[in-house]
Amino acid sequence: MTEILLYDSPDALKLIFQGDYRNTAHQSISIIIDNQLVDMIHPYWTPDKYFDGMITLEWNHDYRRFEYCEAPERYFDVKITGGTDSVNNPSIEGVLAWKHEFDCNWGLELKGLIHRSSQWNAEGAWATMYYRF
Repeated sequence: MTEILLYDSPDALKLIFQGDYRNTAHQSISIIIDNQLVDMIHPYWTPDKYFDGMITLEWNHDYRRFEYCEAPERYFDVKITGGTDSVNNPSIEGVLAWKHEFDCNWGLELKGLIHRSSQWNAEGAWATMYYRF
């Protein structure tokens, strides 16, 4: 992964390049008796010479009043990612995040994701409330 910081503080703008290569020593083995699948050995996705590449544009807005060591984290983060892979599955993904730490050790983080590709789609939402000692 390579990150290029295009603009810094309080609005950071980044360009991120990421690539993966996966290859497995053993493929999944299907045990078939009378044209019926009865068992699988290694029943997970085992890629064979699989490549993928993605480009992400990330914007992070830090809205803290003061910036100092142990200052509460407060920001908005937006990521837009486009990519493709060796199985011809182009994709686009958007992630929105908001984090707000309060002065009394409490924090709240909200995050949402939408992913679209020709082979699968995904949506997600997360909410986290926490307390730090």
